[in-house]
Amino acid sequence: MGATDTRPAISTPQKLTLMTMTAMVVGSMVGAGVFSLPRRFAQETAVLGSIIAWVIAGAGMLMLAFVFQTGVTLWISGHVERRVSPRISSILDRVAGILLTSIAVILLANGFTDLVQAAL
Repeated sequence: MGATDTRPAISTPQKLTLMTMTAMVVGSMVGAGVFSLPRRFAQETAVLGSIIAWVIAGAGMLMLAFVFQTGVTLWISGHVERRVSPRISSILDRVAGILLTSIAVILLANGFTDLVQAAL
């Protein structure tokens, strides 16, 4: 009889796809927000504060889901190009740029330089 190999088998590491990693990040961000907000409210207020926080967080997530659903539906059907004129599109681009710049300035002014540098 031959000698048996007692070494453990070496497995190759599994690789995650971009979609899987994105889902993990989004899930952890949403999960952290949903559970930390009511818990913090419950520590500062009574049960009523926690219930109010859950209702607000749930309504906000539901509204966000409806916005994304409507946006995807309009994009797939081609209504986005027909409903938004080039002038309005230009205005919306400027508003988005101003909002993002102001958010970056507020973060920098309050000492959150790590977040801004990580995004760059």
